[in-house]
Amino acid sequence: MSSQTDEKDILIEDQGDGIYVIKLNRPKVLNALHTKMLENLAKAFNSLEGKAKVVILTGSGRAFSAGIDLTSAIKVFQGEFKPTKDTGKYKDNCLIM
Repeated sequence: MSSQTDEKDILIEDQGDGIYVIKLNRPKVLNALHTKMLENLAKAFNSLEGKAKVVILTGSGRAFSAGIDLTSAIKVFQGEFKPTKDTGKYKDNCLIM
C-alpha cells in the first residue's frame, strides 16, 4: 500500500507488519529538501505514530538527499519554518517530533 502527501514529494509505503518506508520523491534535484517538504516529512512521521514498529527513510533516484534546497533555503534561514501541531515543536533550537 502506498500513499502520498499533498505535493507528492514524500511517499509512504506500508510494507505490512508495522514496517513503513518513507521516500523522498524529488529525484530530478537529488531529493533536495524545501520548506514544504520538511513539513510533509514531519507529518509523515507523525502519521505513523502508534502504527509503525520500523520506519525506513530513503530517497527516489540515485541519491538519498542533497540536503537543503538552496533555492528555497533563504526562507529557512530567516526563520519562516515554524512548527505546528502537525510538525512538532522546538526545544533548544532542535525540532522535536
